Amino acid sequence: MPQEAEDDGAQRNLFWHAIHRVDTSRPVRAFVRYLLVRGNLSAGGVTISALVSLVALVTILTNGFRVVLGRQPELFDRVVMAINTAFPGLVDDGVNGGIIDPDRLLLERSLTFATIISVPVLVWTATNVLTGLRNSIRSMFGLTGAPMRPIRGKLWDGAGVLMLATAVLVSSLLLSATTGAAHLALDAVGASGDTTRFLLRSAAVLAAFVVDAITFYVLFRVAAKVRIPSPDWWKGALLGAAGWGLLRLAGTSLIGRWDNPIIASFAVLATLIIWLNLGLRWCLYTAAWTANPPHTNLPVEPRAVHDRETPNYVTQTVPETLDWPHHEVTGTLIPDSGSDGPRSP
Repeated sequence: MPQEAEDDGAQRNLFWHAIHRVDTSRPVRAFVRYLLVRGNLSAGGVTISALVSLVALVTILTNGFRVVLGRQPELFDRVVMAINTAFPGLVDDGVNGGIIDPDRLLLERSLTFATIISVPVLVWTATNVLTGLRNSIRSMFGLTGAPMRPIRGKLWDGAGVLMLATAVLVSSLLLSATTGAAHLALDAVGASGDTTRFLLRSAAVLAAFVVDAITFYVLFRVAAKVRIPSPDWWKGALLGAAGWGLLRLAGTSLIGRWDNPIIASFAVLATLIIWLNLGLRWCLYTAAWTANPPHTNLPVEPRAVHDRETPNYVTQTVPETLDWPHHEVTGTLIPDSGSDGPRSP
């Protein structure tokens, strides 16, 4: 009988030890941080902003590349392909039934009043999505209490948009160069058939993976101005790139399954919205994982945050609440086991 009790106790200890290991693991700690700072809500808000900003961003990209590359249809097609690689089904290439006509993205080459007004409006609109994403990423690292100055933040948003646009162009060129080099190498060794297609596909996926990893680094270090230790930033970049690659593959495959042109246009829009939202959620979770936050002791007792008192928040209306432990910038209450403040009448 004593032996059986010892065995039961040992099994219970092993069970709770396993639960503790899972609860304190890095993925779970990151998920708790993601939930506590309302990652899903932030991703939803940035998704709506992204839908509004995408047209402006694509217009800037298209006209910028047109100025740099000139009126060359084959290069313009490469730009459209790069945009559709980043955002599946966004621009109509004549095959995918995209939701944006590329001809409508081109601004007038002559300097008119409408052009002068539209350019700064487009730039401001395009940077709005990065503003929301920057603030959301910083919150995952616990930097909500250290906001960036508005003008400086907007300048960094502009730099981030420029670097992300460059990453889209580089991804297109890298994809083309990788595919071409793979073609030459396979022709030299006489490879053909399924093996060739598999190797070409692998080269394209690897090229896109590298660009996605660089994009995550740009988002975290340049756009959000987070100073990440070297072991964490490259692990986070690889994790984010892997997730984005799978989402892009799933989005492209889903769009390609719709043959009905009437349903296809709606499916492209719906898929784009879902793809954007899931991609942003993954980006924010990756940020939380990269932050490697400490274990959070949950749940917090109501008394520790004055939840049953009136008021149950810090306010100058009741000066006694100013003595409660709270964040000096956000006003968020800090759990205090020895709380003793104004009581409800």
